Amino acid sequence: MTKQRIMPIFLTAKEESHLSTLAATEPTNEKTKRIKTRAQIILLWSEGLTIKQTAEKISMSASMVSHIRKEYRKYGQKLFEQERRKPTDLSEMASKALKSGDMTSVKDVAELTLALLAGLDDANGTNAKVALDSLSVLLRCSQHLEPKAATDLAKLIDEAMA
Repeated sequence: MTKQRIMPIFLTAKEESHLSTLAATEPTNEKTKRIKTRAQIILLWSEGLTIKQTAEKISMSASMVSHIRKEYRKYGQKLFEQERRKPTDLSEMASKALKSGDMTSVKDVAELTLALLAGLDDANGTNAKVALDSLSVLLRCSQHLEPKAATDLAKLIDEAMA
């Protein structure tokens, strides 16, 4: 078995102070809870803990800890901005379809979303985000469809989620 090599992260005093504040803040919702957890992960990394040690310490999967470390390498402090999330392509398609008022386009977006939902096979963090985005798109689409189509859409959603 090979020993896991620790790739340390070095934080400036300002970064460490900012992360310490985020890690010590009591979360008020899911978003602030995620920010707090990310800050804890980066601080533990700067202290030299391995991915496995960090995962055990904060009760999170090692793959998620690894993912957050990679995201921090990529985005740095921007990882902690409140509104970093961008809409998915499907979300953009839905917005355009709804603005156009073309019911065929709205139905197409809804059907694409259902296909995407049906293809999800586990409940990891990424798929949970995709599922929530997809349900949001479906809700927006169904509100613009005729009542019969909205009922049919609800049945399809139930089948996809079963």
